[in-house]
Amino acid sequence: MARRNSLNRIVGGVALSTLLLLSACDKDALTPPTASNVPAELQDVFTRYVAIGNSITAGMQGFGISDATQLQAYPVLLAQQLGLDVPTLANPVTKEFNVPLLQGPGCPPPIINIFTQERIGGADQTTCLYRTEPIPEFINNLAFPGADVAETFDYYDPAVAGSFTDVFKTFLLGGRTQLEIATELEPTFITVWIGSGDALNAIQDQADPGNASIYPDAAQFAAWYSELMDGLDAIGSILGGVLIGAVQVGGAPYVSVGGAYFQAAQQIPTLTVDANCLATAPIPGSAQTASVLVPFHYGAVLMGQAAAGIPTTLDCSVPQVITATEAAALIATIAQYNAVIEQAADDLGWIYVDPNELLLQLAQDPTAIRPFPAFSDLDPQHLTAPFGWALSTDGLHPSASAQVLVANALIAAINAEYGTTIDLIATQ
Repeated sequence: MARRNSLNRIVGGVALSTLLLLSACDKDALTPPTASNVPAELQDVFTRYVAIGNSITAGMQGFGISDATQLQAYPVLLAQQLGLDVPTLANPVTKEFNVPLLQGPGCPPPIINIFTQERIGGADQTTCLYRTEPIPEFINNLAFPGADVAETFDYYDPAVAGSFTDVFKTFLLGGRTQLEIATELEPTFITVWIGSGDALNAIQDQADPGNASIYPDAAQFAAWYSELMDGLDAIGSILGGVLIGAVQVGGAPYVSVGGAYFQAAQQIPTLTVDANCLATAPIPGSAQTASVLVPFHYGAVLMGQAAAGIPTTLDCSVPQVITATEAAALIATIAQYNAVIEQAADDLGWIYVDPNELLLQLAQDPTAIRPFPAFSDLDPQHLTAPFGWALSTDGLHPSASAQVLVANALIAAINAEYGTTIDLIATQ
């Protein structure tokens, strides 16, 4: 596993002040009152809703997070449809469902141009603002960017690869784990979307994104996930829940199949793409095959050079590219993750939702998901939605529109399980 980086990269003294504020709250203050406007047929199950997860659940967009993006995350949308009072920019604290909001433009502010790395407000990746005041006495969306499965119940696990996002554990949760806070809140309903981050750590690695040592194998994942489920089961107050599977990150437009670059080379005289970029490999346990994957952080640099008239070659045998064999292993491992998650849902009598079904549907629409370098400078959405309307500007995290689709998928699953008639959120 990779090294654990220093926690002071972003937050500094800000995290300490937040920690002191949160630690001043006692257990009674952390337990929210019974919701007053939940429909009668949902009163028992959906009174206290808590969300556990990582960057997608927290509301990260464009490799940034702020109060604006946090309020667009699916847990807030779901809570609102359940009839719970949810925060707004004007009223950041409620008595029923709260979020650890970060003042705009964010911590760090979201990227608005993936090619220049321009962020909202002219900030950079080191910019980090304070928590929005007043700070609520309890929070219901416990997710933080970069969360691994083990970090939901173990604040420091030497077996978990560290990253600069570890600061969010302190900054948003005040030095406690998601499981600890959930236990204090005594939720009646819970959603858990964890596991995708374990795989995302791999494809974002700058040196060797296909290295299997970066992400846990299926056995390790199962052990960690089981420990989380045991902890949630021990709370005793949970009447229902939804477990969401891990995303097949190879389908995110942040990583493009080598063939996309091969096609681009037909139009760019200064770009040469080696034949090894077209390689495929069988996916273990599946009749399908995997292709070479080129991470955006590597391929975009080469495309920039070629566009500037510099003769450039993409060789897909280098460590910075995910080989077909490595991609096949990653896809197979994530499938094993999801088998673990689905079994856990069955064991607890909770709902299982596979997010990859939605991802596959969106992939059929080239305006929703479009991998780099399939778009051109002539496209008016080249900068505002470079990876399609369903993805934020980083090519990994859902856009606000896609967060609505996630919330609706959960609502549909809840309605099917409980026979409820919770309204879907209108989409454009």
